[in-house]
Amino acid sequence: MPALLATALGDVTGGDAAGAFAVPPQPVSTAAAIRSARLFAGFVRNHPTTRLILRLVAGDRLRRRTVLAGLLLPLAAPRRAAPAPDPGVLRTLPPATAQVLMVVSDGPAATTAALQAYARDGYGWQRALPPMTTRLGSRGLSATKREGDRTTPAGVFGFGPTVYGIGADPGVRYTYHHLVAGDWWNENSASPGYNTFAHGTDPGGPSEALWRISPQYTHFAVVQYNVPAVPGRGSGIFLHQAGAGATAGCVSLPAADLVTVLRWLEPAAFPRIVLSPAQWLDRY
Repeated sequence: MPALLATALGDVTGGDAAGAFAVPPQPVSTAAAIRSARLFAGFVRNHPTTRLILRLVAGDRLRRRTVLAGLLLPLAAPRRAAPAPDPGVLRTLPPATAQVLMVVSDGPAATTAALQAYARDGYGWQRALPPMTTRLGSRGLSATKREGDRTTPAGVFGFGPTVYGIGADPGVRYTYHHLVAGDWWNENSASPGYNTFAHGTDPGGPSEALWRISPQYTHFAVVQYNVPAVPGRGSGIFLHQAGAGATAGCVSLPAADLVTVLRWLEPAAFPRIVLSPAQWLDRY
């Protein structure tokens, strides 16, 4: 990009680019990029405001270079990602919901997503926490999730009434259950307790021994996907601590970020989590 800026400055100044924005010679990636830079430079050079400024500083070469660099500096600025959309774009939030976690990926196959927490006040939706990065299922997001497919379900979901964890209560506002031996998440589609917490004997199938899964289940909130449960549509979708990579379908955060989010969630605010690629948000 500095090379393109120098090209544009050279076109505007007739050869003053090196003084206006000193960069070493660099190879240009494509002819199209050079043409774009020169078109922009031509626009700047011929704009009435630019021509007036150049006349005013015509006798001062240094000031002329400084002015031109300021006009063209945006060409060198790195492109920033679009800000996360706020919940105002959604049509399906319950009226009472005053907290939302927007978890938005670049596409259905992506295994990472940006998380932004929002709270609603009298002026609308406001960002409540710093931006965070989550990991999703190893096969991305799906609107037709099935048990064991390693996708994260897309949609708008609430949270279960209890936060669980192998570790001590980190200070959440929900009921907290400290996991002990015999605590399971029933993921057996053929059982009547499918997709619920259970204590006792193994419910069978791919059910998870919650007290044994560390560090992921140090703390976690339950995403209320497939509630009430339909056999085969997926179970055990949690917001939990990150492990080494993508998840089996849950949403994970680094430990410190997870604790920050769990402490922030307020049951009385009827919080929701939105899991979606950016291009699907208009569905919700």
